[in-house]
Amino acid sequence: MSPETFLMWTAGAILVLVAIGLAVVIVLFALHNLPFGPVQHWKKMHRLASADATRYHDLIHETATALGKPHIAVLLRPGVVVEVARERMRELEQLRAEQDGNSR
Repeated sequence: MSPETFLMWTAGAILVLVAIGLAVVIVLFALHNLPFGPVQHWKKMHRLASADATRYHDLIHETATALGKPHIAVLLRPGVVVEVARERMRELEQLRAEQDGNSR
């Protein structure tokens, strides 16, 4: 095989690989921007998990503040967080009931 032929085949192979890579990037970008599909599902799940984690962190902070203990003490006893969350939910329900009673 002559050097010119080798260079032509090498250049052709490189061009084919670049074209395949570009096609893969275009397809992935198109999938990423679809309003449906697995990528959007993953984005939604991540957003929901992030919101849940934020709510849980806020609850831990509120519990630790209410008990006057460090955050780690609350994290080591998750039952306390559940108790405080239930108490907080009861308070919110009472507040809503009072607001409903006042609005009538």
